Amino acid sequence: MKIPTAFSLLLRALGCVVVLTGAATWAAAEPIVWTGPTSTFSKPSGADHTLPVNQDRLTANAALTRGNTQGMINIQAEGSFTGTSPADTQWATALNNPGDTIAATNWAALDFTTWAAAYANSIGPNILNYNAVVHLLTDDVYLDLQFTSYQGGGSGGAFSYQRSTPVPEPATFALALLALTPLAWRRRH
Repeated sequence: MKIPTAFSLLLRALGCVVVLTGAATWAAAEPIVWTGPTSTFSKPSGADHTLPVNQDRLTANAALTRGNTQGMINIQAEGSFTGTSPADTQWATALNNPGDTIAATNWAALDFTTWAAAYANSIGPNILNYNAVVHLLTDDVYLDLQFTSYQGGGSGGAFSYQRSTPVPEPATFALALLALTPLAWRRRH
C-alpha cells in the first residue's frame, strides 16, 4: 500500500478548496440570510456617532448608527439623516406587511420600504413593538432586527437593538475536516 506524500495530500486538499470555492461563488448569486446567533448593539445617549464604537458595522457597506437627534443612518453611505435613511437599506415590519411572518428567512414574501415608512412614520410608539427584517441592498443580506430601546424627544440619540448575525461559513467546517484527514488516514494505515 502506497503512503501518500505531503505533496499529494496538499493537492487533494487544494482540490477540495477549489470545489468549495466554486460552490461558494455559485451560491453568492442568491441573497444571504443571516440566521446566526443574536447580537446586541447599543449607542449611549450623547455618544459621538462618528466614532466606530458607536456604529454597528454590519458589512463594509453598512454601519448603522444615529446622531443625537433624528433617525437611524448608514454612516458608510451618508453623514446625516434624510427621509430615505438609512441609505442602502430597506426595512420590513408587520406595519407594512400585515399578516406576514416577519423573519429574514421569509424575505421573499415581504414588502420592503424605508426605515421610517416601515414603522408607519411613527417611530416613537412603534419602534419597540415590531420585529423588523433589514435588507442591506449592496450586499444583498437579509437580517432580523428588533429595537429594545430608542430615545425620542429630539436629544441624546440613544438606541439599542438585537439582530441576527452571519452563519459561519460551511467551508470553514469542511477545511477543518480536511485538516483531520491525514490523522485519520494514518490511524487506519
